[in-house]
Formats: sequence, C-alpha cells, structure tokens
Amino acid sequence: MTFGRRWSGCAWWCTAMLAWWLCGTAAGQRIGVLKGGDFTAFDAAVAGFREGLEEEGKSYKLIEILLDPRNQQKSLSALQASGPQLIYAVGNQATLAALGRQWDIPVLFALVTAPWQFGILDGTQRQEARVSGVVADIPLETQLDVLRQILPSLQKIGLLYSVSTLEQAQQIQAVLASRNIGMEAQVVRQTDDVVGVAAGMAEIDLFWMLPDRAIFAAHNRKSLFAHLRGRRIPIFAPTAKFLQGEDGGDLAIAVDPRACGRQAAGMAVDALEGDSWPPAPQVPRTWNVFLKEGRPLRPMAGAVYVKDRKSV
Repeated sequence: MTFGRRWSGCAWWCTAMLAWWLCGTAAGQRIGVLKGGDFTAFDAAVAGFREGLEEEGKSYKLIEILLDPRNQQKSLSALQASGPQLIYAVGNQATLAALGRQWDIPVLFALVTAPWQFGILDGTQRQEARVSGVVADIPLETQLDVLRQILPSLQKIGLLYSVSTLEQAQQIQAVLASRNIGMEAQVVRQTDDVVGVAAGMAEIDLFWMLPDRAIFAAHNRKSLFAHLRGRRIPIFAPTAKFLQGEDGGDLAIAVDPRACGRQAAGMAVDALEGDSWPPAPQVPRTWNVFLKEGRPLRPMAGAVYVKDRKSV
C-alpha cells in the first residue's frame, strides 16, 4: 500500500513536471484541449480545430488531455499545470468537467448537445462569461428544410415523448405550426407500451424519433421500428447510428465534427487575439445528411448512403 501511494505521488510529480516543461518550451499562447472520450468524432473535432488554426495562420501550442472518467481532477490538474490561456473542451462531459473547476480560464466547447438543458449554458452571467462554443444541435428550422427536400409531400409528423422530452416536443410543434405542418404527438408513460401507443397514432408522413432513453431502449426501438415500417412510415433518427442494420431508421441529420472544430478555431482566435469574449454560442454551419440505402426516399445530392450492417 505504501509503494502504491509513493508511485501515485511520483506519477503526479512527473505529470506536473511534463506540463511545466511544455509551458516553458511553448512559443506564444497555449490552448488546452480536453477530450471527453476516445471517440472518432472527438478526434475529428480536434483535427478540424488544428486545421482551422492553420488556416488562420496561427501556431498556438495545443496541449491535449484525455479526460479520465475515474479521476477527472487528475486530468484537470495536469491541464491547468500546462498553463493554457484557453480550454477547448470536446463533448458534454469534458465541458462540464472544465466548468466544475474553479479557475479563470475561459472554456470554448464543440460537439456539445443541449447545453441549456445540461446546465452548460445556464443563463447566469458568471457562467456564460466563462463558456461559449459551437453547439452540436442543428436548428429545427434547418432540419425541417432538409426533411422537406427528401419528403416533398410532408404534411404531418408523428412523435412519442416522455416527461423528459416534453419541452423538446413542444419546440418541434411550434416550428411545425409555423410551417403549416401538422403533428401527432403521444406521451409514453409506461416504457413497455411504446408500440401500443404508436399504434394509436393517426396517419402520419414521418416519424420523428427523439433522443429519449426512457422510451427508446433497444428492445422497444426494434419493435417500434418494425411497426412503423409495416405502416410504410419513414423514420427520422437523431443520429446516424440508429440507421444501422435491417432494423434501423431511414434518415438522419448530424453535425460534421471536423467542420465544427474548424468553426471553433475561428472563435478561439477571436477570443485570444481580439476583444470578443465571451462570444455568442454558434450553431453548426455544416452538417451531414444520412439516408438508408434501399428505402423509399427522394435522393439528395451530397447525402451519405448507409448500407445494412456497415458502419457510417
């Protein structure tokens, strides 16, 4: 046990010394990159961030740290010891961890979903003076414009919601009403009755799947999608992963992680070299449309076609 404590202390001392060395040798300003996980999308957001800085002609020193879910404070201490002027946090978990630390380093995020719902942008002056970035949520108006290109005869959309997604369902309803599109919404109170609730829905032209874990557990989703396909109703999924396999949905719209990184890089340059902090949060300027191959959907230029049992 004594040896373990000594080794832990030694490891921390080595990490701190490495961070100190990076500070001493880095030329110019430094940006701490905090990744919330070892995911392909997060790697793309970091690569895009580097590309964006290069396009701006900047050579900031980037210190990249992977957030340790078992010891977040150790990761944050190493990041702080590297002396960054700005933290680029990728993902909700990394952003929340960075904001949980009591420091005066501004936080710029990317690939963060629902930042208001998760308390990242909480409306308080103190919090929003510390954080901004590129929100991963594509505006509902934009999503609807894309859906109408793929389904020109779209007149009525159906969805299921629970207490946790009531507000999101109301937001979708408001946008649909502004475009003269109807909505058939049903609340699910018992998670095992998803198909039964869906069966009571009137005729719809599209099913809009909300990211609701209370409703769309794996077994529920498979049965629900089979029911909807039996009624020849296209399924609009929140991410491309729900299009995988024969039981997958039909279409999805998702942010381009690399493009989000490049967009965040522009905000970083403005923050470090201008007088624009805190900047207003931005929505993605670029997104990808995913269509399931072989489904009755109108072709769309530039769309990514997903085949059964293959990764996107």
